[in-house]
Amino acid sequence: ISLSNNKLSTLPGGVFDELRSLKRLLIASNRITSISVDSFQNLDNLEKLYLFDNRLNALPEFVFSSLTNLKTLHLYHNDIATISRNVLSGMSSLEDLNLQDNVITTLPRDSLHDLRNLKSLEMSRNEIRKLEPGTFKPLKFLEDVKLGRNKISNIPNGVFEDLERFVTLYLEENLLTEIKAKTFKNLTQLTYLDLKNNYITRLDDESFVGLSKVRNLVLTNNYIDSVPIAALSKIQSVQNLYLDGNMITTVKNGSFRDIRAERLSLARNQIHSVEFQAFHGLQKLRRLDLQDNRLSRIPLASFNYELEKLAEFNLSRNAFSDINADMFKGLTALTSLD
Repeated sequence: ISLSNNKLSTLPGGVFDELRSLKRLLIASNRITSISVDSFQNLDNLEKLYLFDNRLNALPEFVFSSLTNLKTLHLYHNDIATISRNVLSGMSSLEDLNLQDNVITTLPRDSLHDLRNLKSLEMSRNEIRKLEPGTFKPLKFLEDVKLGRNKISNIPNGVFEDLERFVTLYLEENLLTEIKAKTFKNLTQLTYLDLKNNYITRLDDESFVGLSKVRNLVLTNNYIDSVPIAALSKIQSVQNLYLDGNMITTVKNGSFRDIRAERLSLARNQIHSVEFQAFHGLQKLRRLDLQDNRLSRIPLASFNYELEKLAEFNLSRNAFSDINADMFKGLTALTSLD
């Protein structure tokens, strides 16, 4: 049943009492400001509930507790400020929870603990300031978490502990200034980590310990002033590494010696110096982006040192006044040069 795109402002208690076979309920894009604690009672077979794009500012405790078979709950684009302990109580079958684009400021440690089958949690575009250790620990099936565009300034150890099925984690556009040692330990299945558009100046040597399967690491638009060689050595599995939009000035010998990246972006930094063996070890590299830096010269043969598979190379918007005949020697697989 769909009641979307109407002018509903409230959901009275018992309004759906007779619809015991209902599996899908859409009440999106209305003007609902409040719902009763018994608005959804007796909907034992409901599997999908959509309440997005309303004006909800609070949710009663136990409001969804009778929805024992609910798998999808979308509450995005409302005005919800808090998620108290029992708001999500009883929804042991829930797999997909979307609270994006609200004004939630805190996520109490035990607010998600009943959601033991949750796979996807979307909470980007809120006002969350901190995460508490243990918040996600009971969620053993959690795979995808989006916490971008909040105001998180610190990730205490233990926040993401023992989440063995975790695959993707988005923390972009927060207020992070550093990534502490072992922040992501034991996330052995994580393949995508997005930390772009933060204020990170420092990466601990063990920031990425435990990320044995990470394929994509996004550190774009931070304030990192040197290639974090020791931190990168812990993620040899990374295939796409984005360090563009930082404050790196020099790429030193062996900066990427311990990774097997296929794509590396160092664009929009302040790089003026690339040492001779800076890209040593990148035998699998296919795409290298150094555009929009301050390079005026590069040691001869720097780019053909083990870069036999390099196909796309961007050096635009630098400070070159001339190029040497041997500058690209050995780059036999190159198909695109900008």
